[in-house]
Amino acid sequence: MREIEITESAVEYFGDLRVGAGSIFEDEYELPDGSVRRGMTCRLVREDDEMPIVVGEGSEVELGGSRWVVTRVLESGDEPFDYGAVVLRELAPA
Repeated sequence: MREIEITESAVEYFGDLRVGAGSIFEDEYELPDGSVRRGMTCRLVREDDEMPIVVGEGSEVELGGSRWVVTRVLESGDEPFDYGAVVLRELAPA
């Protein structure tokens, strides 16, 4: 399975779909079972939808026709341009 890391403020392709990542900080987010967890989060923004998707470790999202699980959200550092990142792993088709 593929793994994609998107640096905060950057854009990555999921198939033909461009997805941006930003605003990494601690907040609440939803897991696939509907429960809510608090931890490091990232806002993913699809080019075809201006509404950000809040994700954290364990979140699942559909992007570019595939299902992805968030494996890590890496916090931004204190130095300028020390951006965080989000790591997603493609799930096997059901």
